[in-house]
Amino acid sequence: MKSFNTRRQQGFSLIEILLVIGIIAVLALAAFLIFPSVQASQRANAEQNNIMTIAAGVKQMFNGKYTNISTLNVVQGKLAPANMVNDAGTGLVSAWGGAVNVAASPGAGVAGSRFTVNYTAVPTAVCLKLAPGLVGNFETLTVGTTDVKTPADIITACNTSATVDMIVTSI
Repeated sequence: MKSFNTRRQQGFSLIEILLVIGIIAVLALAAFLIFPSVQASQRANAEQNNIMTIAAGVKQMFNGKYTNISTLNVVQGKLAPANMVNDAGTGLVSAWGGAVNVAASPGAGVAGSRFTVNYTAVPTAVCLKLAPGLVGNFETLTVGTTDVKTPADIITACNTSATVDMIVTSI
């Protein structure tokens, strides 16, 4: 019987290596394009939860009489999540590093019957994801200088600059 001496090639061909590199490059590019959007969504969700926690705590503690409410009251009363309290323990900070202030709001009706939560320097991507969830849960939402109520208002107001201030007024 004849024995054939066949040699098997070991390793990968150049085409296989280039194909794998191409696939990795496409996946890396997709990750870099999607990551900022995912991060903005996570920040928006976290801040919406934080705002709702602050609002619920303030309503429970002050029972509709907000004339003396301040950010310091909220911090000292532990009405805000611990991750929002600044290093000095005297103020609140958002997930993106902007100041968060809570104050009584004169508004319509009885003075001190409402309060506001003011977020400063909200990035556009976060604003676009955070604002729609706040519109129905608060009496007013002001983005920059615009009271927003519709998706078109939100898009216009959030895109006025790289960062905007957002103010929600309690019901």
